[in-house]
Amino acid sequence: GPLNITGEAQTTWMQRDNFSPGTGADTFFHGAYVQAGYFLTGEHIPYSRTSGTIGRVKPFENFFLVDKCCGGTGGGWGAWQVAARLDYLDLSSQDIRGGRQYDATAAINWHWTSHSKVQFNVIYGDIDEHAPVGGQTNGHFLIVGTRFACEF
Repeated sequence: GPLNITGEAQTTWMQRDNFSPGTGADTFFHGAYVQAGYFLTGEHIPYSRTSGTIGRVKPFENFFLVDKCCGGTGGGWGAWQVAARLDYLDLSSQDIRGGRQYDATAAINWHWTSHSKVQFNVIYGDIDEHAPVGGQTNGHFLIVGTRFACEF
């Protein structure tokens, strides 16, 4: 259906043979995300249960705007999806101070065809527990982005 919910978690354990005395040899990094999307125009994301892969979104009607022969214009809306995502990433372990990041994303995805789309994202996040950069060990960020994608 038009609703999709996805989540994933990753972990990495690393054994180090050469390390500074007193820091401990092994490190552990981890992260996770959960996201949800909803197609306002009713489409869905195809998923193959046999191969575990996703396919291309196919709008019910491609985006277009043309003049009609007898006057006026005709058009199609494409597929519109709203989405939200929460992320967590911890890159600090033992003597490595890569920091922890928490962020939230709000998105609008506009699929023109099965091979083209425009994405609009707003991401807000916090970073803490990282090694000092310019005297700072934490901070906030705000990212506003647009992406145009053509897939072959």
